[in-house]
Amino acid sequence: MAQGGRQSIISSNLWVLEYLLEQDKVEDELIKHFYDGFLCDVGELPPPIQVRLMLRVLRDNVANITQSSLDALNCLTNFSHESPDLYPPACRVEDLSPALELYVQVKTDLVLRSLRDAGGVILGPAVVSYNTLVDKYFPQPPSESESTPLELHRREELKEAVVSSDKAQELLHKYSLEALGESLLAYVTKARAALGPPLLKVLETDVATGRYMPYMTGSESALGLKRVRGPDAVGDLQQHSKQLRMLGQDPLPATLHQAQLAGLHQGQFSQALQAAVGEQVAGGVLVGGEGGRPVYWDSPQATPDGVKMEMPVAPGMVAPLDGTPDDQGLNATSEGGKKNKSGGPRRKVGRWSEEETNTLISLTNQLGKGKWKKILDEAGDVFKSRSQVDLKDKWRNLERQGIVQAPVKAEPVSGDTAGEAAAEPIEQQQGGGEVIDNSDAPEAPDNPDGYLAEEGGAGAEGLNESEVMPAKV
Repeated sequence: MAQGGRQSIISSNLWVLEYLLEQDKVEDELIKHFYDGFLCDVGELPPPIQVRLMLRVLRDNVANITQSSLDALNCLTNFSHESPDLYPPACRVEDLSPALELYVQVKTDLVLRSLRDAGGVILGPAVVSYNTLVDKYFPQPPSESESTPLELHRREELKEAVVSSDKAQELLHKYSLEALGESLLAYVTKARAALGPPLLKVLETDVATGRYMPYMTGSESALGLKRVRGPDAVGDLQQHSKQLRMLGQDPLPATLHQAQLAGLHQGQFSQALQAAVGEQVAGGVLVGGEGGRPVYWDSPQATPDGVKMEMPVAPGMVAPLDGTPDDQGLNATSEGGKKNKSGGPRRKVGRWSEEETNTLISLTNQLGKGKWKKILDEAGDVFKSRSQVDLKDKWRNLERQGIVQAPVKAEPVSGDTAGEAAAEPIEQQQGGGEVIDNSDAPEAPDNPDGYLAEEGGAGAEGLNESEVMPAKV
């Protein structure tokens, strides 16, 4: 709350500072006193306000060009290369950059100031100081590529002023301070127009024109004043209607008539168009004056079946309210990025390895079909990411593929042959050879009603009729 209030105060103060910088009648001392309350450097201000501040410096120093004027031009050149997103939408950032001629003219005046103070003649030690200023603002580059041709030419002109007094007087007249002041004021005016008016200036204009009312709510203020038809509205409407008729007759009927004579229009479209512009319209009333084109008004009372109003919804029903459904579960995604319609993240299931398949067959033959929890407890290190449902589905698929048979509770026999048969590895059940890995086989759909053993299947060989599991009804 405190942070938000402080930000609001800072924004309001920035608007005031932006407004004051555009008011040329406001004293600089007042602006400086107001700016000191920000407790921040100039570089921390928003770029639009920094631009207005530099333009203010240029305008205040029009009559007395100083180093501050040149620094302000350098800053404005840098600001013109900033991103347009930092400025108001209507700002023309390209117009903020000062012209090269203006930049060179300011540097020239900084050199000629010493010549102007000396009366146009430089003698003795003053020559050294003058040449130092020339080298400072127009340095002699090792190569001409580091300076523009305009700057190199200006350097030569300034160097000649030391040798010839006539050349010095010519330069003082050619590059006068008055001409430079006019160029600076023209640039400041152009840059301010490109930047656009300050926000408070826009609000001031809106309040003055009635587009904004500070003491009204947002919706009421946006509507503005109610439009009232004045006493001259009807007369103005009739006057404009008469002027419209004076423009000439409607060319559509004549054009249509010529087209019909040429046989260009056929069918219902031609008839409908003729009815719209003809002399008689069923149920219509001709409205118009002398010298004007006829205008037809189709009254709804003249419609045989009346006007049919289309309702957005059935009568007696309420239109659905606009709302956002609770689609948090529908928007949940799995690791692969696929949406899960059930609401939760989809569990990633991998292919069955050979070890998992053999372990499942061995433990199911030992513990019995349906003992999936015990099987998981026995071989939890093998079935790390499997659930009881996974074991059940895998066993069912193995049965349907004919790889295994359902374990049968046989009568006790000597030698525990049933246990030996149950412990028989999958290689022997398949008649020897390699272990068959059907982990890549397509999974069969679930069968909640139980599994019907296929008679005569590949896995039923060698079993008598009593060993086949009966169908579950």
